[in-house]
Amino acid sequence: AEQVQELEELGINLDVKDRKIDTNQEFIEKLKKLQQIGVDVSKIQQKDTIQKLAQRSGITITEEQAEELGLKLDDNIGQKLDTIKQALKPDRNGKNKIIPPTAEQVQELEELGINLDAIDTNQEFIEKLKKLQQIGVDVSKIQQKDTIQKLAQRSGITITEEQAEELGIKLDDNIGIKLNNIKQALKPNENAKNKRIPPTPEQVQELEAMGLNLETKKRKAKEVAEATISAIKDVELADKAYGELQSLVEKTKEEGSVEK
Repeated sequence: AEQVQELEELGINLDVKDRKIDTNQEFIEKLKKLQQIGVDVSKIQQKDTIQKLAQRSGITITEEQAEELGLKLDDNIGQKLDTIKQALKPDRNGKNKIIPPTAEQVQELEELGINLDAIDTNQEFIEKLKKLQQIGVDVSKIQQKDTIQKLAQRSGITITEEQAEELGIKLDDNIGIKLNNIKQALKPNENAKNKRIPPTPEQVQELEAMGLNLETKKRKAKEVAEATISAIKDVELADKAYGELQSLVEKTKEEGSVEK
């Protein structure tokens, strides 16, 4: 009691409630504890809880073990890592209120195998769509050449520059191209030339829940014919190809694999 009094007389605040907690360091300490029990923390993903990340490494943590380690199994540490990445982005507008990790903390995270440069663009895309959905935009209507502004207008929604800034989105962001990239990334890559990172099964589920069709196989008969013929310069070959395509289209219509 005497020592506490001496410390308080020196102006040292011992009230934990009034002290700011360094959440970045807290996150690092959690990762260290997980690493000590064999969890590969470098595999952390945005939606990971401690339990989910541990399971990915084949580690089962009981409630009792978690309590001993000072951890919570449902703690969404994946979200915290994403927050740290966001805090490290250049803050051009001075509106980023997230406290970035110190240089020492960045070094600690990198030593743990955490890549702070990698941004999950698929998840970023999903978050943008969620924001648009919240203000009434029908994101299922997204087309390849759509910007955020164009997609919003199709739903009769006008987004001002101020609103876009508050939402953390850009009106000229071509989200239609991003959706197309996701579809391409989901195609079987026989030639190993596809360098796009496909969405995780959870992300695919989220996109489909928002009404997005990620199927790339079905195409309109007219589009199939036009796309092929435009690539053929020789008129005679084009006529022949068109005839063959028409036959194919009729056949596939019957099988239900080509849209009318």
